Amino acid sequence: MILKNKNIVYLILFIGFLFNALDAFSVFGVPLPWVSTAIFLFLFINLFVEKKFEINSLVSQYFYWTIYCVLITIIFLFFQYETLITNSIASPLLYVLLRLLNFLSFFSIIYSLNKILNINNRDKIIELISYASIIISVLSLVSYFSYVMNFPDLSRNRMGTGIGFQSIIKACTVLRNYGTFREPSFLAVWIVPTIPLYFYNAREKNYWYVLSVLPITCLVLTRSLTGVMSFIIAVLLVFVLSLLQKSKLNLRLLFPIFVLGICLVFANLFAYKFPPLDEDQCPPYTPDYCSCEYYDDEQDRAKNSTDITTSIFSRLFAVINSGISSFDSLNLIRENMYEDNVSILGSGLGISNIKFSDNYAINKTQSDLQYLIRNGVIIERYENSIVSFNNLYLNILFSTGIFGFFWLILLLIKTLKNLPINNIHFNQYLNMSIFVILIMYFFQGEELSVWLATFIGLFISEKSNV
Repeated sequence: MILKNKNIVYLILFIGFLFNALDAFSVFGVPLPWVSTAIFLFLFINLFVEKKFEINSLVSQYFYWTIYCVLITIIFLFFQYETLITNSIASPLLYVLLRLLNFLSFFSIIYSLNKILNINNRDKIIELISYASIIISVLSLVSYFSYVMNFPDLSRNRMGTGIGFQSIIKACTVLRNYGTFREPSFLAVWIVPTIPLYFYNAREKNYWYVLSVLPITCLVLTRSLTGVMSFIIAVLLVFVLSLLQKSKLNLRLLFPIFVLGICLVFANLFAYKFPPLDEDQCPPYTPDYCSCEYYDDEQDRAKNSTDITTSIFSRLFAVINSGISSFDSLNLIRENMYEDNVSILGSGLGISNIKFSDNYAINKTQSDLQYLIRNGVIIERYENSIVSFNNLYLNILFSTGIFGFFWLILLLIKTLKNLPINNIHFNQYLNMSIFVILIMYFFQGEELSVWLATFIGLFISEKSNV
């Protein structure tokens, strides 16, 4: 083994978790999440050299699925590369390679944790996740209150969030907690799966109940409907499953929702709305748009309410009333499916996004874009950019085809069979973490995450650690 000291392995794993969350930062132009991907790949190579790729049957199935996804992508990239260079993207090779690295990193985490957990207790990994969550929570709150209390924010130097470096103050709306990410929803997707671990840790040390206020407050201040509702649904789902299994109410499982409710009430004390933009910041929009009182629709109006609770739950009711039409990305995908049927093998990772973007740009006429007119200025949001599916399952379906999609679903079902439903109630907090990840994937994010890989690794090794 390249690294002999297991404490160094833990440290590398911890740094990988931490860098994955520093989404708004880069070193010498390299985003820190990319460094995190390299760290997980290095850890895999380190363990691979020692163990000679000895893995259990379920890990091997994830390996074969990963290889299938990678090979399909490479084959399609090789034969279609020239056709992929369009207005949407100038360097499809780089874009696709980053998607491939993400998949390889996903399997690297599953494999590495499986090797580590064959020898060590899962609680050490959970401890690393929890400490990374505390650090990100503190940094996020520092960033948020830098605007509320008027002191310098963290230097957010990652390019790719508009022209130049990211500036939250130009949001021209209510303040949402971006934390260490480029988008509030990205922070919510990262922080929510770590919250149940605080309650798991509290089985031995009660101060973890108090510490849980940190990530939950971070979540609330993001105003993320996806994050908050996925968390509530996951907690209720585990509560119901526990009731069905044991025919006994375990009200302690609802305690995370109770803490969430308290944080929702007190977070309103820290709600903040940016003042109107300066005139030099307003172009190309007209001055009346700079008043920060312009809203696209009722969902946008609800989201920008100064009351945080209203901001989240009023938007929920607006979504319910509008139905599936309220999810613009799903409407675009539905239109795309009518014109391009989903194939057995898909289009390849990243390649499916490029094709989706081009189809959208070609098929949208000027009249179709009228709803994006603001004060006489037409805003074509998807021009010269990659359109996201905003849904992992749809991304897998278009990228790897019907075959790859159902293969992944089968793997997830096999993994969920290892959930510790019948064990003590503290173990069931771990179930909440993986459920909230799988729920959020319907509405936010389209790439396999570090946390999904981590919890898959934990549950695959569950029987050997209980």
